[in-house]
Amino acid sequence: MFVPDGVNVTYAAEIKKHVKTPVATVGALNDPELMEEIIASGKADVVLAARAFLADPDFPKKARANKADEIRPCIRCFECFAGITRYRQYRCAVNPEIGFEQDSRYALPASTSKTVLVVGGGVAGMQAALTASERGHKVVLCEKADRLGGALRCEEKVPFKRLLANYLDYQARMVARAPIEVKLGTEVTTGLAQAVGAGRHHRCAGRPPGGAGDPGHQGRERSRR
Repeated sequence: MFVPDGVNVTYAAEIKKHVKTPVATVGALNDPELMEEIIASGKADVVLAARAFLADPDFPKKARANKADEIRPCIRCFECFAGITRYRQYRCAVNPEIGFEQDSRYALPASTSKTVLVVGGGVAGMQAALTASERGHKVVLCEKADRLGGALRCEEKVPFKRLLANYLDYQARMVARAPIEVKLGTEVTTGLAQAVGAGRHHRCAGRPPGGAGDPGHQGRERSRR
C-alpha cells in the first residue's frame, strides 16, 4: 500500500545486466498493462503475482480477454497475511470467497427469486447487491449520497490509499453492469420498502466511528480490565 507499483522492477532490470538466466520480478504488481510493459521493455523476463490472484483468481483470464476493467483490484492491505497469522488460512479484504471456497463452490442459485432491498451503497452494500443479483434475485440498492462508495470515499484523496478508491470504482462499475436498480440520493423508509415490495432487506449503512456509546467499544474496554 505504501510503495509504488512494481517496486522491485528496477532491481530486476539491474540484475539482468549481469546474468544470462531469465530474471523474474515480483511485488506490487496488479496492473496487466504494467506487467506487459515490464516484459516488453526487457526489464524482466517474467512477472509474478500472488496477492493480486487472491483478490481475483480470474486475473489472467480477464487480462487475456481484454477485460482488465473487470479485474477485482488488490488494495495491498495485507489482510491475506493477517488471515494466515490469525486464522491459519488466507483471507482477502476484497474477495469474500477466499478462505470460504467450499461455501461458495457449492452455493446454489436462489430457489425462489425475491426482491432484495439493500440499504447503503458502501463497500458492504455493493457487494451484498452483487451477490444477491448473482444468486438470481431482483435487487434494489439505495444510497442516500449522490454516488456509491459510502464512508470510505473520504479516503480517496489520501495518496497511499488510491488503491482503495480503485476498488470502490471497480465495485460501482460492476453494480452498473449488473441488473441492479440503483437509487442514489434516496433515504430508505418503511414506505419505500413497501413500495418496492422487498421480500428481504440488508442494512449496510455503516455506523459512526467507535466511541463511548459504541457497544463494540464498551466490549473492548471490558476485555482490557
